[in-house]
Amino acid sequence: MDSPSKEITVITMEVPCCQALHMMVRKVLMEISNDKHVVKHYIVRLSSGNLEEWRLKGPNKSMLVYERISHGCH
Repeated sequence: MDSPSKEITVITMEVPCCQALHMMVRKVLMEISNDKHVVKHYIVRLSSGNLEEWRLKGPNKSMLVYERISHGCH
């Protein structure tokens, strides 16, 4: 049997509602007190398609714009 992966990569769109996934992964790993995992967090910028490292912070203006677009609220 293969051993479980020790690396987790989380990639989401830049919209605020997707940011919860990053926070959920962090919370689960803190709750199980498992520091054996390497977690990499990224967001995809919708305007450019660029992949950027995600950092824990509040939504910025572009996130809010694309949130409205993704939910059909132009």
